[in-house]
Amino acid sequence: MKQRISDQELEELYELLSMDMLSYNCGELCAPGNDGVPYCCDTAVPALYKEEYAWQRKKGVYWKRMRCSTKDERTLRESIEWDGYAVAAYCPGPDRCDRLRRALVCRTYPLEPHLDGRGELLGLTFNYSPDHRCPLVKKPKVRFRREYIRNAVKVWRRLLELYPEERAIFIDESRRVRRTFKRKGMEVPLFGAAAKTKKSSNTGTGV
Repeated sequence: MKQRISDQELEELYELLSMDMLSYNCGELCAPGNDGVPYCCDTAVPALYKEEYAWQRKKGVYWKRMRCSTKDERTLRESIEWDGYAVAAYCPGPDRCDRLRRALVCRTYPLEPHLDGRGELLGLTFNYSPDHRCPLVKKPKVRFRREYIRNAVKVWRRLLELYPEERAIFIDESRRVRRTFKRKGMEVPLFGAAAKTKKSSNTGTGV
């Protein structure tokens, strides 16, 4: 498979997301009620882009491909790797976290791109998957650093260009989120959204 993103561009994307998204350690909100482990380090198996995983491995054995010893684990890994552009991986864990080695998914969680029905990026919103329990999701007015949001939008815009599979996934996910909020009579919280696109995003474009 042709390499879609160079090592140099990965360095640039990592640098854009090198700053903290908040002015405080959000892990302190959830870790006390989760055996001292932040939910984001305990909820899901990270998915690294294949090129990202290979680039990380060049720097040393920090990320490893997910091992499977049960049918459920194999099913989970296959659900992440089915389209061939991602690798289900794991790191040494929060106690030995090297922040410079954090993957893109670690640097953006719990935010994800919110797209309209045509695939246009409207801004960022929370990951509303029911199995994700990040406490920030319950704080729609949380104050993210403006520079971080600007950088995260740039990163996602580029990733969506490089990985059209991701765009298709987030079109569907954004449609689901809009429907859920519409039933509640609420608007989808958006971060980094342009004023001209806010109306289309909240009226459920592409639903």
